[in-house]
Amino acid sequence: MNAEQLRKNVGQQVKLRPRVLLVNRGAPDVSETGVIVLTSGTPLRRTRTDETDCMWTIESIGNDKRVTLFCSFTGHRVTLGADNIREYRTPDFLLLKCQLRLDGEKVLIEPI
Repeated sequence: MNAEQLRKNVGQQVKLRPRVLLVNRGAPDVSETGVIVLTSGTPLRRTRTDETDCMWTIESIGNDKRVTLFCSFTGHRVTLGADNIREYRTPDFLLLKCQLRLDGEKVLIEPI
């Protein structure tokens, strides 16, 4: 990634690819009798992961080439090393080498 070129895009809103995943936690499974069904290894809450396509703002590019992104829709902020960013593509795409997962207030980063 060319950090100097990306500096020109500070303040711009972009879509991230791959799309950011949002972890949704639901109520536990309940049987027809109203009893919570738990078996060995069953989580207390169901989780579902959905793709999002929210816009993220390129907030800053540090001297160390780390890129800070902010999503005003979810309130999440993440700082990525230059090695996690593949490239910027017009008109408004930032291609990543990692998968972002929003889990509560946390942003988890997984390599792909």
